[in-house]
Amino acid sequence: MNNLTRVLRITYRNVRLTSTAIIQNVVYADLEESRTPLSDAMHIHIQPTRPCNFRGGQFVYLRFPHLGWNSIFQTHPFYVSWSYKDKQGGDIGVCIVEKKRGFTKQLALVDTVTGGSNKPVKVKVLIEGPYGKRLPVERHQNILLFATGIGIAGLTSVVGEVFQNRHQHQHRQAAGRITLFWELNTGRHIAWASDFWGELLTQDVDRKLRIEIYIKDDESRIQIPGARVQVHRKEMPVEQLIQSEMRSNKGSTLMCVCARDAICVRVRGAAADYPDRLLDLKELEFRPGTQKTSG
Repeated sequence: MNNLTRVLRITYRNVRLTSTAIIQNVVYADLEESRTPLSDAMHIHIQPTRPCNFRGGQFVYLRFPHLGWNSIFQTHPFYVSWSYKDKQGGDIGVCIVEKKRGFTKQLALVDTVTGGSNKPVKVKVLIEGPYGKRLPVERHQNILLFATGIGIAGLTSVVGEVFQNRHQHQHRQAAGRITLFWELNTGRHIAWASDFWGELLTQDVDRKLRIEIYIKDDESRIQIPGARVQVHRKEMPVEQLIQSEMRSNKGSTLMCVCARDAICVRVRGAAADYPDRLLDLKELEFRPGTQKTSG
């Protein structure tokens, strides 16, 4: 896409520079229900000035003028992890942002700049996108999702779109099973998406959604978002999981990955063992540990 096209899209999406973002800390709750803000992640709720239909697996580029005019010329991609409507019917997209060095560190300091209240802060934002091909969730009877770390940001929207399709088009065929496998270094990171998962599990009256979380070398006392979420204290056994799922699944399967490179390689290798099955493997463009990941 050429620069002129990008400028036109930014202008259309952010007429009169009135698109806004609310930046807030992610809160972690332990088994004693004490709530502590995480130091390594935040949620950004973006509201474009024009209607925007965020789809599963799509991302946006965000620019924040309050960080200095130089920031307008920097491009930082973030997945829209889920979306909702505000009280006025406006479209809101939520991005899960892992705090690193550089841009995201500057962004995390915005509450300090505005008074250090540690409360949600509203700022102006330039939104470009959404970009990325939507995943064909409606074509498949089974959906398998593999994420590591912040890769969950790219896959939550895929599950959200399946549930949205069920709600809007109940007469159409929907995925029979949705299974998410997520590997984390620490249990506290469950808080990145726990509110969203808890809401989906409540809607899942047919019990089609299953979530398995794998936590490496961690003993944190975590609050689980739903009784049907399984937590394992070990590394994710990719090959074993794919073998089990392919043995029990019937019909076509969409397998989607947003994980570090080593896991992607293992998923590809395991998927290659089923050349005669209706299996559609998709890897999202921005993944944990890649050079394209925002930081």
